[in-house]
Amino acid sequence: MEKTILTVSKKECTGCGACFNICPVKSISMIENEEGFLYPVIDETKCTNCGLCKKSCPLNDRKNNNTKTPECYAVMANDEIRSKSSSGGMFTLLANYVIEKGGYVCGAAFNQDWSVSHIIIDNKNDLDKLRGSKYLQSNTEKCFTEIKQLLKNNKLVLFTGTPCQVAGLYSYLGTNYDNLLSMEILCHGTPSYKILNKYLKENHKDKKLEVINFRDKSLNWGCANLTIYHDSNKISVFNAKDDAYEKGFHKSLFNRESCAPCKFAQLPRIADITAGDWWGIDKIKPELNDKKGTSLVLINNKKAKKIFLELKSQMEKVTQIPLEEAKKSVNVTIYRPLKPHPKREFFFKNLKNYSVNDSVTMAIENKFEVGILGLFAANNYGCVLTGYALYKIAQELGYTTAFIDRKYKNKTYNLETMSRKFLQKQNVVEIYDDETHKLNNNFKTFLCGSDQLWNYSLDLCKSKYFLLDFALSNKRKVAYATSFGEKWHTKGQINEHYICNFLFNRFNNISVRENYAIDILKNQFNIDSIQVLDPVFVCNPETYHNLAEKSELHLNEDYIFAYILDPTPEKNQILKYISEKLNKKLYVSTDADYNKIKRSKITEGHILDEISIEDWLNYYKHANYIITDSFHGTCFSIIFEKQFTSIGNRNRGIGRFNSLLETFNLKDHMCETLEDIKNNDMLNLIIDYNEVGKNIENKKLISRNWLKEALEKPINEEIKEYDLFYILN
Repeated sequence: MEKTILTVSKKECTGCGACFNICPVKSISMIENEEGFLYPVIDETKCTNCGLCKKSCPLNDRKNNNTKTPECYAVMANDEIRSKSSSGGMFTLLANYVIEKGGYVCGAAFNQDWSVSHIIIDNKNDLDKLRGSKYLQSNTEKCFTEIKQLLKNNKLVLFTGTPCQVAGLYSYLGTNYDNLLSMEILCHGTPSYKILNKYLKENHKDKKLEVINFRDKSLNWGCANLTIYHDSNKISVFNAKDDAYEKGFHKSLFNRESCAPCKFAQLPRIADITAGDWWGIDKIKPELNDKKGTSLVLINNKKAKKIFLELKSQMEKVTQIPLEEAKKSVNVTIYRPLKPHPKREFFFKNLKNYSVNDSVTMAIENKFEVGILGLFAANNYGCVLTGYALYKIAQELGYTTAFIDRKYKNKTYNLETMSRKFLQKQNVVEIYDDETHKLNNNFKTFLCGSDQLWNYSLDLCKSKYFLLDFALSNKRKVAYATSFGEKWHTKGQINEHYICNFLFNRFNNISVRENYAIDILKNQFNIDSIQVLDPVFVCNPETYHNLAEKSELHLNEDYIFAYILDPTPEKNQILKYISEKLNKKLYVSTDADYNKIKRSKITEGHILDEISIEDWLNYYKHANYIITDSFHGTCFSIIFEKQFTSIGNRNRGIGRFNSLLETFNLKDHMCETLEDIKNNDMLNLIIDYNEVGKNIENKKLISRNWLKEALEKPINEEIKEYDLFYILN
């Protein structure tokens, strides 16, 4: 299929439809991708590999005889024409000219469902269908084929569209026609109908829509408003400051991917005539802005010049202005495309789970309902996945959610670590250590957990960051399944204990991961709390299976997977004993900090280097047996329903291992020495996951409901004295 448009880059394809129109065996269909944009798809059972589709693609370099220095004009038609037009009425003047000569006009028109298609008209009564801006991509359908037939029949045709659509028509035709006149708009970029349709359903589903006007002249030329006429001429107006669709469009947030590298937004222009709004004309010629609309018009060749001169007498005002002046205006698409919004990818990713309004707010304003705090930036699989689980649960509960990545100004960060590469695929708000108070502008709720965030030996805990010292009183503060490690360490430190007591009591809701943490909070801070499951259990298990499937590993053998955080000679004995007893290959993963010294202490099995989150989960999913000295390694043994041996890790707090395994009646599967395994005949203890599963589902429901209620709980909106410190500083 080397001769087909399959060789054309998806990032560059404009969806013009030239290949669809030219295919002699109708093997090409224009199909929406997941973002809603049309792309050609080939039925290979019909395709003859003739090469016409590839040849007709406008991305092929073609000779352009238009001038690089076109004459530039500011044009104003009469008031009647301009009242119906988006700008100065240049399109209507051209369309009238063509129709009066018995010709045809092809342009973009709304369909009944508010999608847009190119249609062909031959009378002035239908011009209203083609007038006005449509802020989404038009489907050219079969209009190229119909235009070619009209041209062969010596009919005069005016084609109007985006530059890439004009280029598509020329490439399809393959030859010049004297009776074809083309006009391109100065294009801002094109959103897909999928986005508009979703926006309308979410925001206007209770209205009977009659007219959608993206540039309503009755409100003033130059206003960035979406006007909707509905329910027998009731009117609703939505501006670019507050309306999600208008805001996203003007910020180039959801344009087609090919719009940013557009090769047609340059000089020489592709069409005979280029037209657009002349924003900023009042700074050049104030008299040419009467607030009723002024067109910027480029005359790109002799054919266009001849017709333009014929139309001059019908223009209310026409003034030639140096091209360089036009290029200095906001109409930069005369000579270059607009840059894509940096959060375009995140907008479309979030659109799968959220409304258009929420997706726009997150991408443009960097505002979210819930901010997740945790140790997920540490290069440890458990830290990353417990944070990710909490992130996904909040999303599943319907909240716009982002990780808060706290960084130090004096530190350089490696973005290629396992954790940061994974974080970059999610919503993340970055903040420096001395600016955490600014997070109050980004979030309504701060949700910290799980992991040992309240282990007072950690610097981040001592800094009070995980006690949310930066959060204002009118922000919701929730701790979910947060752990103290083994105990609280401020005994005897009166000032520290007083401050921590104050901060703990500012939380709206607190839950803990280990049962003994309930006593710590009650005895030291007089706070009631509840024990809940670590978020990795509450998150939908399919989340992990889906991540594992993204791994490119193909594990088609029986093996044991070991996740060892702190290698010791005793643990090496355990690895050797179990692998020999089970007679299976052994793969060993350590922390993902790639510490060679630590890895060198492992003497058994095949050591895995620098594996991703997806690969790590894939090893878990397909393993026949798990050995781990990690708390979360033990959690995922249970989640993936594996037979396992959990090595109690006193370096990282054995209490949490006991609490976890007691919760699921799996204490018999924990050891500290090889003798424990032998004495308890641990390898022959088969876990009944039907019973474990029932236990998990029970506690999962309680845990999820607790978090749901905590996130819904009303908060006091008052600013208190404590907040003034941050406001004033």
